[in-house]
Amino acid sequence: MSMDALKSIKLTEDEADDLKKQAVQKAREIVVAAEREGDSLLRNVTKEAQQNSQVLLEKAEREAETEVELLRKTHEKQKQILIKKANAGMQKAVSMIVGKVVDLNGNR
Repeated sequence: MSMDALKSIKLTEDEADDLKKQAVQKAREIVVAAEREGDSLLRNVTKEAQQNSQVLLEKAEREAETEVELLRKTHEKQKQILIKKANAGMQKAVSMIVGKVVDLNGNR
């Protein structure tokens, strides 16, 4: 083989090595960029999920407060009804006791 042919082969091999190195470097850069983008997406999704969970929690708290207030009003009404019944029963009991005491003394 001639010297020119060997130089041409060596030059071609060197160019091929350079292309391989460039391809490896480019692949690394792509991987790094993909990792950065993935990290960024993960942070954004996590932040959005936290915001959504906060909104849902606040909504649940408002609904719970509304339900508690409704239950409180219902129980207050039931309490007032029971108090009225107890007072009415108390009046009846007092009348019955007074009637028995009067009967025992002969005064009616």
